Amino acid sequence: MDQWLKRKHYVMLLIFIIFFLMILYFPLFVKKELPLGNGSVARADNRCVQVDGLRGIAAIMVVLSHVHILDQGGVANAIFFAITGFLFINPYKNDYERKYLSPKNILKFYLNRALRILPFYYIVLIAVVLITGFKVIPKEQWIHNLYFTDWYDHLWYIHALVRNYLIMPVVMMAFVFLSDRIRFLQNDIVRSLFFLVLGALVRNEFIFLDIFDIRICQFMVGISAGYMFRYLLNNPALLKKIQDMRVAGNTLFISLFLAIILSSCNVTLLLFPDIYFRVGLVFPFFTSIFAAILLLAVVIYDKGTIGKLIGSRPLLFFGKITLPLYLIHWFFLPVFRSFFNKYLTFVFALAVSSFLSWILDLLVSKVTGKLKSKKPADQKTANA
Repeated sequence: MDQWLKRKHYVMLLIFIIFFLMILYFPLFVKKELPLGNGSVARADNRCVQVDGLRGIAAIMVVLSHVHILDQGGVANAIFFAITGFLFINPYKNDYERKYLSPKNILKFYLNRALRILPFYYIVLIAVVLITGFKVIPKEQWIHNLYFTDWYDHLWYIHALVRNYLIMPVVMMAFVFLSDRIRFLQNDIVRSLFFLVLGALVRNEFIFLDIFDIRICQFMVGISAGYMFRYLLNNPALLKKIQDMRVAGNTLFISLFLAIILSSCNVTLLLFPDIYFRVGLVFPFFTSIFAAILLLAVVIYDKGTIGKLIGSRPLLFFGKITLPLYLIHWFFLPVFRSFFNKYLTFVFALAVSSFLSWILDLLVSKVTGKLKSKKPADQKTANA
């Protein structure tokens, strides 16, 4: 009996690996050229596609966390917010953030973010009610979700993201206005330190006031990383010296990913059975610094071996469908849990959710693309 159970374990592990590889390489058979979240292909002149690959890794981490294989959902969310803050100032263009001085540009930003987020959000909410009634999301809570006055489980992230998008353009407008009058704030290193300190102070206020933490500190740390990278871009000799240290870059990547695994409560419980905590939830600010370092490593060492893996077509695919995948996968987990163990639940939930997210992304992108007015060239890479 024990041998049969052991053999069954290995068979299920083999099935898990095969299905995961099939999911991972499914995008290779969809299109020869995989469009990114901003509609470009491969590498754009002012956008590192590895950022989309890192977003794809974070999306997979969220699903792994929700099936309790690797409970690092907090780290994944920190990566999401750091990327959002990083792209918010588009470090590939000097003074890109000056556009937030214009109320008209801020309104355009709100419109673009609304067209990016709200169609997926409301389609999923309506679909859940049409399929399950109010068995999954209670009616009163569902209505609150419509107006963003309350959230259901994993939808907290969307509520936090929307609030960040509402607040940060105004914050950036004030900062640009201030930096025009204080010369030392015009240095990218100083700007990076400014938002790092501001993020720490804001995080402290959320703890003190005991209110819903919208992770704005992680958004600000992402902005800090963006200014740091812009400084390197404006100092090509220094950037080249850092990029030439490829062994150090690969070592940094490996160390960061090992840290993600080893700091997971799935591992720490083996060493300390009486202690249970999730790093990303207990230490959100320090987790965001970790995410920012990982993000900087991705954009700096984008041409290295691991950088190329992060920019691979399958991960770019997951990066493109991150938003609908995040929204959809949660509702399939109870279904697959009733039939499979957590490993196969992950595989099937990821497979089904990815396919539906891909279809939904195609449909929504087609409709919203017609609604959007023609964008100026400098806005095309601002998707966060």
